[in-house]
Amino acid sequence: MPCAGACIAESEDSAFCSLTENADPQCSDRIGYCADDLQVHCRSGYPVSRDRCELPPGLPGKAMCVETPAGLACKATGAPPGDGGT
Repeated sequence: MPCAGACIAESEDSAFCSLTENADPQCSDRIGYCADDLQVHCRSGYPVSRDRCELPPGLPGKAMCVETPAGLACKATGAPPGDGGT
């Protein structure tokens, strides 16, 4: 099955699919990072997947990605959508 972005050769006998052809500077020496409500998962300096944080139905506010010592997590924060963020 072909990669959606690019096939990256990690070594002579190991390769993985990346979302982009070029390394992502934010992936350097990290397993992932947050971009607003997105969790970006990294491997060898490349983004390999993105997951959008979403709130469970009925929970007010909006979902944000946060970096914790254990890794990336989603949490509810701020005003409910459409509230103007007061």
